[in-house]
Amino acid sequence: MQNTPIAHSAPDGGAPHGLAEHLRCVARLAASAVQAGHPDPALAALAELAGLWHDLGKYRAGFQRYIQQVAEAHIEGRLPQGSDKSHSAAGALHAEQWLRKIHGGAGLLSARLLQYVIAGHHAGLDDWHDGLAERLIRPETLREFSEALDANPPADVLAPSRSVPEPTSLPIDLRTGREEIPGRLALWVRMLFSALVDADFLDTEAFMNPRAAARREAAAPSMTELLAAFDAYMAHKTAAVEAAGLAASPVNRRRAEVLAACRAKATDAPGTYTLTVPTGGGKTLASLAFALTHAQQHGLRRVVMVIPYTSIIEQTAEVYREVFAPLGPDVAERVVLEHHSNAAEPGEATETARSRLACENWDAPVVVTTSVQLFESLFARKTSRCRKLHALRGSVIVIDEAQLLPVDFLQPVVDVLRLLVRDHGATVVLCTATQPTLTEQRHFGGRGLRGYAPGEVTAIIDDEPALYDALQRVRVHLPASLTQPQPWEVTAQALADHDAVLAIVGRRADARELYERLARELPTGRGGLWHLSALMCPQHRSEVIADIKAALAARREALSRGEPAAPVRVVSTQLVEAGVDLDFPVVYRALAGLDSIAQAAGRCNREGRLERGEVHVFVPPKAPPSGLLRQAAQACTLVWDGLDASGDDDPLALERVSRYFARLYGGAELDRHGITELLRLEIDRRAGTLALNFRSAADRFRLIDNQDAATVFVRWHSPRCREDVDALLGMLERDGPSRWLMRRLQRYGVTIYQQDLKRLLDSGDVRELLPGLYVQTDSDVFYDPVLGALLGGAPGDPAAYFT
Repeated sequence: MQNTPIAHSAPDGGAPHGLAEHLRCVARLAASAVQAGHPDPALAALAELAGLWHDLGKYRAGFQRYIQQVAEAHIEGRLPQGSDKSHSAAGALHAEQWLRKIHGGAGLLSARLLQYVIAGHHAGLDDWHDGLAERLIRPETLREFSEALDANPPADVLAPSRSVPEPTSLPIDLRTGREEIPGRLALWVRMLFSALVDADFLDTEAFMNPRAAARREAAAPSMTELLAAFDAYMAHKTAAVEAAGLAASPVNRRRAEVLAACRAKATDAPGTYTLTVPTGGGKTLASLAFALTHAQQHGLRRVVMVIPYTSIIEQTAEVYREVFAPLGPDVAERVVLEHHSNAAEPGEATETARSRLACENWDAPVVVTTSVQLFESLFARKTSRCRKLHALRGSVIVIDEAQLLPVDFLQPVVDVLRLLVRDHGATVVLCTATQPTLTEQRHFGGRGLRGYAPGEVTAIIDDEPALYDALQRVRVHLPASLTQPQPWEVTAQALADHDAVLAIVGRRADARELYERLARELPTGRGGLWHLSALMCPQHRSEVIADIKAALAARREALSRGEPAAPVRVVSTQLVEAGVDLDFPVVYRALAGLDSIAQAAGRCNREGRLERGEVHVFVPPKAPPSGLLRQAAQACTLVWDGLDASGDDDPLALERVSRYFARLYGGAELDRHGITELLRLEIDRRAGTLALNFRSAADRFRLIDNQDAATVFVRWHSPRCREDVDALLGMLERDGPSRWLMRRLQRYGVTIYQQDLKRLLDSGDVRELLPGLYVQTDSDVFYDPVLGALLGGAPGDPAAYFT
């Protein structure tokens, strides 16, 4: 064995990575990551200690012998439990010994926070009871610690000279463990964990793959530069509208007012804001204006745009890339990170050195992600999911379509959003056309929402009712009965009577059924008829949406010249209700929650070219699935009960939206899975217990059951593809996952149920490319060029998202 202990063997047989050098570098990186986001001396000090001690167990003689022989000894999850090559527990025990020496019994409680993080930096954050507590007293753990100390690690690693935070500086009352907002300490520990694992990954990457590390260090534009690019883009857009003679239109005047309000309020202090604007009011760009201006004004370092559905995230990301395109194509790619796939986030059983480096840390100025990705990460325990969390500190987080916050998890979600603002320097913007009621609503027996206090939230739009009145562009027609289902044949015949019409349904299987029935009704068959659902890969959807927009523009141009116009008919799931700017004169919407119907109405007469567009609500043959979707439809039915939609009553009036959410939330369990209780702190000073349930909370916080889901990459070929998917898949199979490669492959992924995956594997339509990664074979049976994956449904259906 060589004299100098090493952290990692070189992948090319070169000089190894020195262990002391690795520990010191990780300590510096972790502390600076915390301070860069939002200064917190206590968090930074503990992050530095975690970095110094996280791999202390690697000093063991047995581990050093092993690392000479096995290139991936860094991956502790691959070692058998109790192996003398494990290394993450020694630092956890040293934290207890050292902080007890410095601060006595109170120091032990501080050490517990480090123990969660250090002991979990490979396997993930654990529960205290039936988890970490038992692990720390096992004989093999004590032996690991003893053997690490026997190797005489450097004194500056074992006993650092820098100051250790006083226990009183931690974000809890150590006497009682009481937290004003439950989960406060748990989120603080996750931020500490995130800083450590990201620093560990970055230093490992710098050694294992210097070229990738160098690419990462390429400087991104500042917020001032990004804001200047945005201003130039908006100036060009405004000039184009003026040249077309459209600047004075009522819709464009109101959009300009919304944009001006966002710029004005952006100078206010960081906090929680609402942006309540009718669909078609320009929220996508106005919210970006607020975010960039606010970040530039207050020194915030990142904008995180959170979109509800994977299916439309690429549309928003493309808009933002267009905004920053003048900075250069390579720069625009670095500025905007689109993250929605979990394909690069392996389970512990498949973790490798390469896959660890492939997971995201959101190191981009503008991140576009999904609600599922954000919220599941905020309650996660795995390194791959938590690595990015510290990037939220000192960021502007825009929650688009806030009405879709998951009701069964609403309480812990609202809690964590408030904590990001209070403790971590973030600004949160709740952006929607139908703003949910998230203020304090406690009812008899303790039910109701522990929400925002009076004065805690600032509205960006001062007079919301006036804005809604000014942007009223549709007439909503309700069926004679809100409880009598309408056969698909009747709906298809009604759609066939319109040359330009959009129909939106709640299920992917319903979209296919209605599309096929409508095709049979039309003399032209599929000509001028499009289908949209998330069973189509993102690249496929993007192309279809572009085709629809082009067809609508051509139709308007032909009609303006008095010429015959080609029909444009679309059948879609609700993926078009967020972030997809379509404009139809007529929209049909299957009965759903009032918020969904309002979103559908936003795709009707969007630009105000007509005096009124026509929105028709119909009752589909199948009721929504049991759970929240059915509750939402029922709440809408009750709010509309007795409404005379043929008169002056507006089914989408703001006061009805408020009544709808009151009914929806009032009858729901807002923490159905008990997340809040699992993250409630338990302190026993006499026993030295500081108990949290990270593993249990993460296991229960599942907006979509990923255990029942699998990603299949489809071989979508088109002249409009930016890359050759076959070449990308070949690289993946040959070289394994990397961050840039997985980012590109996101555009070709479809999420399906495991039961469907098994059938497709058995039939030879899909094969396993790498553990947990699947690819379409040369078979064309599985994926249709119009309908996408020929399946009845998949994880990520609205039903799966909400129940």
